[in-house]
Amino acid sequence: MDTDCTAKIVEVLNRYPNGSTDILVRGMKKYEFIHSSVLQRQYILGEIEYFDEDFEYPDTNLFEECVCLYNEIVEEIKSLFWDKVESSIFYSVTSLYSFVEKAGMTIEQKYNLLQLNSENLCVKYLVEHLKDVEPILRQAETIQKLIKNDGYGKRF
Repeated sequence: MDTDCTAKIVEVLNRYPNGSTDILVRGMKKYEFIHSSVLQRQYILGEIEYFDEDFEYPDTNLFEECVCLYNEIVEEIKSLFWDKVESSIFYSVTSLYSFVEKAGMTIEQKYNLLQLNSENLCVKYLVEHLKDVEPILRQAETIQKLIKNDGYGKRF
């Protein structure tokens, strides 16, 4: 089964003479296709079932760990141009996915995250991603500093 989510158009970014548009959307509610078929014009028609997301009390320590790790990366790696976030961003699932957009995840990682049924599991996944990506970002920043100095520089 395919996992996807409903979306709300937030903003129309560009309109083109041929009638097409670039839009900014926000994911709203996760679902799975029960069955589907593709129509002539490549539209998907199907029956869906919304995820019955498990209710759980948020693990505030886990959320704080995630925000702190993200903000440490933002603070130390200036070349990212990312903005720091406040802990309160996590108090809704929609906000959690907004935060994910800032975390440098691949489409596959976002898809894997979308399939998790628990907000705490999503945050754990995000923490692991940030732990994995932090050394890579540090190395990239060091390389950028060396490039700016034509390969010469202080030890970093």
